Amino acid sequence: MYSKCAALVVTGLACLAPLAVPAAVQAQPVVVVTTPVARYHRYFVEYRPAPFAPWSVYGPYRSRSYAHDVARGLRAQGFMVRVMRR
Repeated sequence: MYSKCAALVVTGLACLAPLAVPAAVQAQPVVVVTTPVARYHRYFVEYRPAPFAPWSVYGPYRSRSYAHDVARGLRAQGFMVRVMRR
């Protein structure tokens, strides 16, 4: 009887032993993915209604040609206009 219990305990411990030991982990290289930074210019259209009035920002634009089109429209309305790149 004692030998059957001992055999059962040894068998049970043998089955549970792999769960107690952590698995060997293979070292994996760390992969770092960087995305290219999109550097684009913003063009700000600034206007003023009189020669000594402060400049006011009309709006930012990504396209230089579109900013100049907006500036042309403001000049047609009688404003002093400049396009600034930042």
